[in-house]
Amino acid sequence: MSHGKDIGERGGQMEDTEFLKKVVDCCSGISYTYKDYIEQYPDLAPLPGPTIGDRAPDVDLETGQSLFSIIGNKKYTLLLSGADLEMAGKGEDLARSYAESLHFYLLGDSEAFQDTYKIDQTAIMYLIRPDGYIGFRCLLSEVTALEAFLSATLEQKISTSKGNLMPGITSHRAE
Repeated sequence: MSHGKDIGERGGQMEDTEFLKKVVDCCSGISYTYKDYIEQYPDLAPLPGPTIGDRAPDVDLETGQSLFSIIGNKKYTLLLSGADLEMAGKGEDLARSYAESLHFYLLGDSEAFQDTYKIDQTAIMYLIRPDGYIGFRCLLSEVTALEAFLSATLEQKISTSKGNLMPGITSHRAE
């Protein structure tokens, strides 16, 4: 990154936060994306922000937890953003259907999540793979596409108890 520069110039780069971020991202692999190699489902509504194949950005949520602390790394995680009771019910149904492979969190209208993921209060579903990358994302109105993806990707094991579900997160905003 600094080949051909004298030691003084290279040392000065260590004070540059953008340079340090670039170095850390390159060394850690966090900046790597699969989005150019994974099907993007052109029939789905285009959404801003991180897309299928991108590493899911971490977020410090209003609850005091970070997004990465609730995702874990053993199951897929379905994140439900937006205040929509139908979406919460659909998330529970999907988590029960894929109990051994999927858990979900209801983020509600988390401003921190919406800011980081560059979305508004529209009901959106993000499927995060166990390795922390986005496996699928869609609007609530496109949930049948998510169901088809889950059916093709995960083994369905129906659970009748709510014990397999992870507790949801609701945001608490001052009005």
